[in-house]
Amino acid sequence: MLCVLQRLHGTDPPPADAAEHFRLLAFAAARLDRQPEVKDAVARWAAAVPGLRLQRDAVPPVIWRAWLDVRLHHARSSLDLQPRAGSDAVALPSPFTASHLAHLPPPSRSDRDDSGDARFGIDLVAASASGGFGEVFGAEVDLGLCLGRAEGGDERRCWLGVGLLGRGLFLTGDTSASGVLAAFAVQATLRPLAGLPNLEASLDLGGGMLQLSTALPDLAAGETSSAAGTVPVGGAAFRYVFAPAGAVSLRLGARVVVVAGDPHTFGYAGLTVGVAFTPLPRRRKPQHHGAEAEKR
Repeated sequence: MLCVLQRLHGTDPPPADAAEHFRLLAFAAARLDRQPEVKDAVARWAAAVPGLRLQRDAVPPVIWRAWLDVRLHHARSSLDLQPRAGSDAVALPSPFTASHLAHLPPPSRSDRDDSGDARFGIDLVAASASGGFGEVFGAEVDLGLCLGRAEGGDERRCWLGVGLLGRGLFLTGDTSASGVLAAFAVQATLRPLAGLPNLEASLDLGGGMLQLSTALPDLAAGETSSAAGTVPVGGAAFRYVFAPAGAVSLRLGARVVVVAGDPHTFGYAGLTVGVAFTPLPRRRKPQHHGAEAEKR
């Protein structure tokens, strides 16, 4: 192949032999992997044979690539490479970004933090007891958390709440019995009537420690016997709250409690008077998000 390449390269064959001359030169250069000579020989071969057609599987790959380059070079001038859009072309929308969204300013911290959710109350209790006791005196302390609110209105009153209730009571009776009750309970508070936001009802259930002191008639005067034990305690109350939306509110109510002890089961019913402390809730300012979004 080298001798064929040296013999034919650089010579100008007669027109009748040009096609065969450059075909042999292209195949010889391809066999020796001389790509510049292959491209030159294929170009002159295509010029000598107008409309030259080659089959991809019948020629070496280097000759096929050179023939494609020749055809592309001759056809480039007749190709229209400018992009054109038809009459029905639709312009693409601009990319959607976060700037297209409506800007809603976050609420202020005073609007997010609801300081009116907690309530602390203390009541004094005076009641009449059953089961061998006479009067009951003491105090109740409750700590509650609001779970739901009434719809509408600016006072944002709490209509459903839960909390803890603590009792410390002194039980008096006749000369034969007296006692002390210390108890804790879980309490649920409800304002059942929408038209009367000042009226609220509560139920509580828990337990505590009951200590009784009983006089012994067969001993000397003044000697007593003491007994203590845990007892379940349940109760209900109705209260009227003055200024329920304020920071400090006065409340008056009626209380019923049942203490189920063994063998000391008794109950008492009476009145309560006390105060409730609630951090003053801030009024929310109306947020006109829709109007602000339309302006933007």
